[in-house]
Amino acid sequence: MNGFDECKMIQIFINKKTLPIDIAKNGEGWKLIEYSSMEGLEIAETPEEVKGIKPFQIEWLEGEQPDYPCWEEAWSYVDLSEVNESEEATDHFFEHYSNYSFTKIGGYGAYIQSPPHQMSGEFMLQIASEEKPRFMIGDNGTMYFYYDKNNKEWFMHWDCF
Repeated sequence: MNGFDECKMIQIFINKKTLPIDIAKNGEGWKLIEYSSMEGLEIAETPEEVKGIKPFQIEWLEGEQPDYPCWEEAWSYVDLSEVNESEEATDHFFEHYSNYSFTKIGGYGAYIQSPPHQMSGEFMLQIASEEKPRFMIGDNGTMYFYYDKNNKEWFMHWDCF
């Protein structure tokens, strides 16, 4: 596949006992599967070991607010030295250039810690800890997924408080 261009459905599986510590390729402690068609797919019985997590289909809606990179990532787009030297400008940045920190597709990663510096691939989606499906990543953490179009590989990184 090619990072959602022809995708009709994705499934993401994670190891419930341990997540990779560093940036991990698809298949290294987690798995993302893309489907280009819904034909031939059948509903399978939920394995016993994951029955504690509620099934949770997500209905995606286009966001109404703009999404911006976090402070650390913004430096890769523009020199923020002048903003950094002014308390008023810094406050303005954090008040007006926020990003959506919950589960989303596209935009910019809403990193809890700093963004990974040696990431190959483009940010595609994030899955945040959510109360409704009883899903928690570390201490209210978030998983970030990236797609490297050149190598046709998925990567995942996560962080938490």
